[in-house]
Amino acid sequence: MAFDKLVDALNGFRKEYVKELNLSLAGGSSAGSGGQGQGHTASGKLGESLRLDKQPKIKLFGQVYRMQISMEGYGIILDEGRDPTKGGGSGDVYKGILQWLKYPNVVERLKGRFKGLKLGMSDDELSVFARPITNKIHREGYKAKKWIKPATNKMMPKIGNIVETALAEDIEITFAEIKKLIEG
Repeated sequence: MAFDKLVDALNGFRKEYVKELNLSLAGGSSAGSGGQGQGHTASGKLGESLRLDKQPKIKLFGQVYRMQISMEGYGIILDEGRDPTKGGGSGDVYKGILQWLKYPNVVERLKGRFKGLKLGMSDDELSVFARPITNKIHREGYKAKKWIKPATNKMMPKIGNIVETALAEDIEITFAEIKKLIEG
């Protein structure tokens, strides 16, 4: 039994799930906040990195199904936050902050908080802004943004109906094929 309808349905589900994750990431907690509604998106790399690459598999009649999401490593840190006593070394955080301060939408969001911050600044110029941010992260940690759970909460209730409908179609097709074999 191939269960093609089930595999197709699960492929459709995972694409919709990745779409919901991207919407949750883009909406973020600052959506609609006076031109600062970029949510949790700085470069867009995290959203682009969200993948469910492999063909889904399901444990059914001896078969195994597993759906995995891959993304940039900082996606989990963004979702779960960062304890001040854990995480990467100062150099890792500092380099990440320097890169983050180069994105136009980040600069636009932070202009009011950090006077003098502008696009096109060198790493040396940005260090004036990056060092205090890095120190604060090491001292206080990084607050969780919880962008994965809203997408998961929206999608999980749908999976049961998707699987049930697809299985019903696959079983109907299978019975029709068995009937042809018996009658044929």
